[in-house]
Amino acid sequence: MIEANRVASVENYYHPTSPLWDECSQYTIPLQPVPTKAVTTSKYVRETIPETRIGKVREIRVNVITDGEMVAIRLEWEDAIRNDRIENYRDFVDACGVMFPIKPEASVMTMGSQDSPVNVWYWRADGRFYDVISKGLGTTQRRRPEISGLRCLWDYVGTTWIVVFARPATADGVEFADLTPPKDTGIAFAVWEGSNRERGPLKAYSGDFMSFILR
Repeated sequence: MIEANRVASVENYYHPTSPLWDECSQYTIPLQPVPTKAVTTSKYVRETIPETRIGKVREIRVNVITDGEMVAIRLEWEDAIRNDRIENYRDFVDACGVMFPIKPEASVMTMGSQDSPVNVWYWRADGRFYDVISKGLGTTQRRRPEISGLRCLWDYVGTTWIVVFARPATADGVEFADLTPPKDTGIAFAVWEGSNRERGPLKAYSGDFMSFILR
């Protein structure tokens, strides 16, 4: 279970290295490789990338806050190799994502369904971030963050990535996950390690949705 800390103003926490985050609860979430047999991949990937090589990042540290109007989620993980640019076809950038069910029946492994989609906040180390909706494998739609008011700030400190997402709590609950407190919903996480050539469905993830509580 992850429970958001209540704060006076989320805006004070936007910077990833703000000392205010030290006052918030932090959760260490174990990650595991996505099973390649359960997701859509190419024949080349299935034949050349062993499943044991996927999911290099094995844990992520998470803080969550809300002031009732905004929600912010801070992700932090160790990564000795910074991959934040693509110069040729062999390059892949580091990335992370936070997934919410838009409907309670949504599944992490299937990336939602037509009846029960999922909403993902997705960041890439080359400076791109998106508010994503998915209604099943192969249906992912990346949307401009301005559509939902999603913000993202990040920093690379030593050998650690720190990413902060922030978005208005209230949303339509149809195309975007509504996180208006009080709320008991689900949350899941994923990390892509660029130096390990992880991309698309090749990633480390936290498994099924865990309970996510906002008061």
